[in-house]
Parts: sequence; structure tokens; C-alpha cells
Amino acid sequence: MGVHAGYVAKRETDFWAQRIAPLLRGKGWKPARLAEAAGLSPSTLSRWRHGPLKNLPDTTQLERAAKAFGVSVDQLLGSKPITDYPRFVSGALTKDEYEVLQAYRTNDWFKKAVRVALEQIKEDR
Repeated sequence: MGVHAGYVAKRETDFWAQRIAPLLRGKGWKPARLAEAAGLSPSTLSRWRHGPLKNLPDTTQLERAAKAFGVSVDQLLGSKPITDYPRFVSGALTKDEYEVLQAYRTNDWFKKAVRVALEQIKEDR
């Protein structure tokens, strides 16, 4: 597997891990439940999760998934925050954890501070 192929897999995994998985946890759903609710095939979701970048959702699929989750496409893609916190991630993250995650995703300086803190934790072990 070349460098490009590895990058493609990481990109897709990021989409799944950062956008889809938290919403699944918040709803208490398995991928099969999302597939059913959004009218998508389980193999489509598998391609989103594991496949190359070209298999990421198209506009229609994004609209269906967003509707199933009860969010906008912008919220599903992360360009707008999900403001109804308890409805989407209750039980998956605490409110503080959710706010830290949102800050990490939107602030480069916060990402740097977290990385420094994680390195310090590793050194202290």
C-alpha cells in the first residue's frame, strides 16, 4: 500500500470516527440501524467506514444520513456544531467532554495545547 493509499484510508476513517460514530453512540445505534433509517445499504456504510475516499457519501446519501440523525448536513459534516447536545450524545460523552472535543476540532491552538499535555502525561508515566 502506497503513501497515497494510506492517506485515503485515514481520511475516510476520520470522517467515520469524527462525524458518524459519535452520532451513532448518541442515538444508541449500530450502523445497521442507520442504514435502515436512512435507506442506505449496510455495504454503503461499510465503504464510508473502510473504503477509499471516493466512497465517501454523495449529497443524497449525506442528506439521508443527516435526516436519520435529526441534524443538518452542515452539522453532520462538522461545519456547524450540534447545539442540542443532550439529544445527540447523551451517554456517549459528558457535556465537558463534548465541549473539549468541539474546541479541539475548531481551534488549532487548542490542538497544540492538548498535544503538549498528552506528551507530558506520557513522560510522567
